[in-house]
Amino acid sequence: MALGLWLSAPAAMAQPTGQSSDAAPAAVAQSAPPPPVPSDAPLQTGPAPEVPPPLHLTPAGEIPDHPSATALGIRWDFFGELVVNTNYNTSTMVVGSIPGFVQIRSAATTGQFNVSPGNTFLGASATPPRLGPLQLQAKFDMDFRSNAPYLNENAFLPLVRDLYLEATWSHLRLLAGQAADIISPRSSATLNFYPLSFIPGDIGDYRPQFRIEWHQPVVEWMEITAQAAIAQAVQTFAVSDTVQATQAGIPDFQGHLGFAFGAEHGNGTRFFECGVAGHYGRRQVTTNAKQYTSWSFVTDASLWVTDSTLIEGEYFIGQLLGDYSGAIFQTIDPGTQVAIRARGGWVQITQRLGPRLTLHAGFGTDDPFDQDLADAERRSNTEVFTNAVVRVVSGLKIGLEFSGWWTGWVNRETATSFRTELAIIYGF
Repeated sequence: MALGLWLSAPAAMAQPTGQSSDAAPAAVAQSAPPPPVPSDAPLQTGPAPEVPPPLHLTPAGEIPDHPSATALGIRWDFFGELVVNTNYNTSTMVVGSIPGFVQIRSAATTGQFNVSPGNTFLGASATPPRLGPLQLQAKFDMDFRSNAPYLNENAFLPLVRDLYLEATWSHLRLLAGQAADIISPRSSATLNFYPLSFIPGDIGDYRPQFRIEWHQPVVEWMEITAQAAIAQAVQTFAVSDTVQATQAGIPDFQGHLGFAFGAEHGNGTRFFECGVAGHYGRRQVTTNAKQYTSWSFVTDASLWVTDSTLIEGEYFIGQLLGDYSGAIFQTIDPGTQVAIRARGGWVQITQRLGPRLTLHAGFGTDDPFDQDLADAERRSNTEVFTNAVVRVVSGLKIGLEFSGWWTGWVNRETATSFRTELAIIYGF
């Protein structure tokens, strides 16, 4: 799940989560490529699972216990990952330290070198005593990527991801607050924006919602999970010279139906899991007073080939997906004035080699429909990556990743960048 993204330029400032802009950016000129987006503007993607995901980077049984304390009769658990990464891009990527796509080729494109601790992820949960069969829990977590433009890589502001209260009762779970979208339950293991991680083809975000879930074991080797959510239609995307769509007075309706088969592994997953999901919502553009439908259909699956080999991925198709980090973050095309349709997905393989070394390799692509796009708009975005993560001591890991990125532009040359990233990760 990769979730919220803010790309910023002087002509359009990103809005905080849960708000939308009434300003209408000017339509992009068709006679020339769009101006470059500043490479130091902030970009946040997501979402990932609601706790920092140990699945791909830490073998089962080696996850350290979270620090905890008890006060006022409530158990407080604290968790997080300190992440310091350094990376080099051979060509300009937006935004650079966290890439979403490769900038259109121009005289201004150049290589990029970044060092940042902004991916650091911190959180806490509060669990009061059980009330008979009812268990309450509150959760809060954040990173340091901010929700507004900044020009200095040493200026960090908290960006809240999860902030919710949940109640579980037998097979039922109720949630109220801000949490990850349910339409995209899996997360890539790329180091790009780790631990939230972003790869083209992975849609989803964090947004305020009311959610209901039902987990039903059918037999010992099979379980069904049904999820439904009413979510705030938030605007999570802004970039200069593009049309921004705001809410139209109704929430986004989301649903997911999942199936799990086989015996459980040590991390809680089963031998084979699959699911179908989707959402429906409406958006409005103030410049033309039109309303557009936002929708998606998503499938996901994972398979343990052996006890140490995992294959997983997702596929999506939909319309007006910029608010869900899809369609290469495009919503309404400024030239054609239509809601942009797109399809895409990602797949990866995880291979554990002993207790300390884990390898990953993956592919992701985001493919907007060409007929919905005007000249010089983004028409394709693809990434191929491979990385190795070594556990040095308990809680401390070092990861090295190589990736190639290809972003296609309508009637322009495909922009290419190769990226090398080193990450030092300390989890607790």
